Parts: sequence; structure tokens; C-alpha cells
Amino acid sequence: MAHRTDAERQRRQNLANASAGIWTPTTGTYAVDTTSGRIGEVRKLFDGSAYLVPPGGGAEWAVPPDRLRQPTDAEEWQARIWTSPARLT
Repeated sequence: MAHRTDAERQRRQNLANASAGIWTPTTGTYAVDTTSGRIGEVRKLFDGSAYLVPPGGGAEWAVPPDRLRQPTDAEEWQARIWTSPARLT
């Protein structure tokens, strides 16, 4: 019997949630803090808190994961624009 790592268990749980239509924040994704309306990139999940950083950098803040929601396509697009390097033409 193979022993699963915590990361493998989390990956399998995330896949199950995604197939069931349930969104959960994961490291490296954008999330919206419903208490402030701010969008940020999830940098870490630790001890009952999610730690987010604004697109493009700034001060990290903590929020309970149950206070996060999935960003709309428009919100995520805007966050990606804020973090894209400028192109010189």
C-alpha cells in the first residue's frame, strides 16, 4: 500500500472540489477578500489564514480562507494586466 503525502492528498481534494464546482484558494492563485473587496495572489495558507499580496506587489495581509471568493474572469484579467511587464514598441 502506497503512502500519500500531504501535497498529494491536497491535490486530490482540489481535483474533487473542482469537479464538484467547489472553489478553494490555493497558493499562486488570485482570490478576492470579501471583507475589503481587494484582490490578491495567495502566497501561503497557514494556521487558519490565507496570506495575500496585491497584484504587482505590496504589503501582505492575512484573511480567513472562508472570507475569500473566486475572482470573476474580469477581476482576474485585471490582476494579470497589473502584473504584466510593460512592452516597449
